Amino acid sequence: MTPKKTFWAVVLMLGFALSQPIQVKAQQETDCPKRIGALGENFLSTHAIKIIKDVYQKLGCTLQVLLFPGRRSFVQFNSGAVDGELYRLPIGTINYTRPYVASEVPLFTITNSLWEAPAITNESAASIGYTMGVSWQKIFLDTHQIPGIAYRNGTDLINDYHKGHVTRFLAEDSNVRASIAAGMFKDNNIPIRKEVIKTGGLSHYLGAEFTPFMKRFSAYLIAHKPFAQFDSQ
Repeated sequence: MTPKKTFWAVVLMLGFALSQPIQVKAQQETDCPKRIGALGENFLSTHAIKIIKDVYQKLGCTLQVLLFPGRRSFVQFNSGAVDGELYRLPIGTINYTRPYVASEVPLFTITNSLWEAPAITNESAASIGYTMGVSWQKIFLDTHQIPGIAYRNGTDLINDYHKGHVTRFLAEDSNVRASIAAGMFKDNNIPIRKEVIKTGGLSHYLGAEFTPFMKRFSAYLIAHKPFAQFDSQ
């Protein structure tokens, strides 16, 4: 090969090599989910939203998280108004009518329990407060044929608990403990965990069209465990 041909061959090889990171970055940006839904505002969601935004940012994506009541979050995802949901127990996917993909491992595990007022009497006859759109809670009530009082979010439930309208409720343990620590319950009426109902992993969900991104997200999740602080002890 002549010196001139050798020069141009090297130039072409360098140009191809330098273009690869740009092409990969552009490809990654195009597979980014833009908006996901989350269930209301509570201790878990507030802190998990901050972490997942940071993870997405590290993967080259800017994420918007919209807060919805439980049922509306399903509707928003199924209609395509959002690209996915922050997290759900696997049982919640029975409400999906849209093809979806889950993270290869859960973000973290949680414990869900029945909580009750310290001075409750005749507990078998008392209705149980629950949050609409949280599948494990509704299934528990239906399975045991226990009357329930539905609430849009945990704040409304706690307000009714203070008024004595509900003396038992279903909730995720770390949310309740965070509410107790924040002084959201009166000192003489702090709820007591009566029974652990379910322990399970919360996975991240996206529309099936975001499968390539979910593979990258799952790989990061496995390697770095960014949500480990929330795992049930």
